[in-house]
Amino acid sequence: ILDRGDRMGLPFPVFLFCAWTAWRPWTRVVNQGGSAIRANGALVERVYLPRAFFALAITLVSLIDFVFMVVALGVLLVWYGIAPGVGLLMLPVLLAIMYAFGLGAAYLSSAIGMSLPDIDFVRPMMVRAWFWLSPILYPSSVVPEEWRNLYYLNPMAVVIEGTRWAFTQTPAPPLQAWLIGASSAALVLSGGYLYFRLREPHFADLM
Repeated sequence: ILDRGDRMGLPFPVFLFCAWTAWRPWTRVVNQGGSAIRANGALVERVYLPRAFFALAITLVSLIDFVFMVVALGVLLVWYGIAPGVGLLMLPVLLAIMYAFGLGAAYLSSAIGMSLPDIDFVRPMMVRAWFWLSPILYPSSVVPEEWRNLYYLNPMAVVIEGTRWAFTQTPAPPLQAWLIGASSAALVLSGGYLYFRLREPHFADLM
C-alpha cells in the first residue's frame, strides 16, 4: 500500500474510492455501451431507431451508478472526517469529460465490433490495461514531469485527480491537465461518433 505521501495525504480507502467513483461508471459505458448494438440485435434488425441511442442509454443509466458511488463516498468521508471543497463546483465539467470519453470509446468499439466481433473479448482487457494507465492506485505526481502532458492525453487522469480534489481538497489538477484531457475526450467523442455514423447503415446486414 502507498505511504501517506504517495496517496496525497489521504487514508488509502478514501484515496482509492474517489478514483473508483469515477472509474466504475466509465467502465460501464465503455463495456456495455460498446456491445449495446449486438445486445439489441433484434431491435436493430426489425425496428428503426437511432442506433446511437443504445450507447447513450447506457451512459444515462450509469449516472445512477455514479450517484450511488457518491453516496458511498460521502459515508466514507464522514467516517474519516474529510470535507469536500470548492472543487465540487467543477464536478459537472469532470462528468462531461468522463462521459464524452466513455461514449466516444463506446461508439468506436461498437462500430468496429460489428465487423470484428472478437472485440467483445478484447475490450474488457483494454479497459483493464487502462486501469493501470490511470491514477487509481497512484497519483499523477509519480509520473515524471517530462511525460506528464503525454499522460494527460488519458482523460481519466484529470477526471480521477479532479474527483479527489472535489471531494477531499487535495491539490487541483494543473491547467494543462484540464485542457489536454478535455481536448482528448472531445476528439474521441467526435471521432467515435463520426465513425459510428459512417458504419451505421451496414449494421443490420452485419447482425
